[in-house]
Amino acid sequence: MVTNDQGVFFPAAGRNYTSKYENPYGQNHSSLIWLLTGFGVPPSAPVHSGGFLATTSIDLSDVTSSWVSDLDTIISLDSGMVLNQGQAQVDRMMFQWSSGAYFHPDVVTESVQLIVDSNLWEHVDFELLAPLAGQPVENYQAISEALDEMSMSSVISGQDVAIFKKGRVVLTSIQDFWKGKVGYQQWPLAANVGVSAVYTASGEVDQDWNDRNSSNSNSHLPYVEQSHNVALVMYRPQEVSGILPFPDKTVALHWPDTAFDQMEEDGLWLLGRQADGYVAARRSCIGEVNGHRACPTGSGQTWVIVVGNDDMYGSFSNFQNTVAQAQFTESWNINANGDSVYYASIAMDSIMIEHYWQPFVNTGI
Repeated sequence: MVTNDQGVFFPAAGRNYTSKYENPYGQNHSSLIWLLTGFGVPPSAPVHSGGFLATTSIDLSDVTSSWVSDLDTIISLDSGMVLNQGQAQVDRMMFQWSSGAYFHPDVVTESVQLIVDSNLWEHVDFELLAPLAGQPVENYQAISEALDEMSMSSVISGQDVAIFKKGRVVLTSIQDFWKGKVGYQQWPLAANVGVSAVYTASGEVDQDWNDRNSSNSNSHLPYVEQSHNVALVMYRPQEVSGILPFPDKTVALHWPDTAFDQMEEDGLWLLGRQADGYVAARRSCIGEVNGHRACPTGSGQTWVIVVGNDDMYGSFSNFQNTVAQAQFTESWNINANGDSVYYASIAMDSIMIEHYWQPFVNTGI
């Protein structure tokens, strides 16, 4: 559903790695896409998934016939906790970990018991939690609930995913996905303008984007709401006891300059054209960190991502004019309880997206 007409797959994802967004081809999944659709580049070497697909007896005709060049939809995914509920305890936890929720309050007692029984506290997936090792198992329920900015957001299933695709351009995002909480390997939003990915990420900004923490792609997740080809991306880090587990809150834009045939800058808007595909990003500021467009996060900040092509807007200059006429609003307000509410909106053509971000309820520990 997310693969474009170039055979490129840059999705919003619950678990992924930076390398999957750097190269359009040569990935393990690229072989599957080529075998199923004929799009992209033929594999240059055997890969295990291609072997599985080439030798399966499963009828995949429904899959191959389901690809469309244009799509505008929201799909709802089943929760891993529902899918795995009928399994035996150890099996259930192993499969649950494969879709996150390592330390979620609903499964934390069983998780910790398995970690203890299997001596896994020093495993890379649990290194953030290692300082909590040694507590009585019955204590972890309260600990998990108190550390909800880390525990709740490890769930990577049961979400609504928006998909907009028009030929070579694609915009996908996970709607309202654990906003403000730790991001792990999660990609809440990704845009593709053909063979290049554009997205935002929070955390320490490295000169080489691939040097970012592969276990924590976002120090804090944004609120994302997508309507058709436009996405509102708001950041407001959740703080507990005055600190975050990952203190660098900077938001950076993954934008491969050399991949574009044409680029324009219009105030906070940055626009790019690759062949007949267009993308625009409204930044929260004009600035760079280690060679990447990035903005420090105070109380909060908001970005906007838009995709399009010549069928939708005609020329790239028309796309630029449409973007320039978009109305963006951002404000902080005090509600009846005296709490600060963060508001942002984007109005573009007939599309209007807005969100009132109420304050977090911090439980402390």
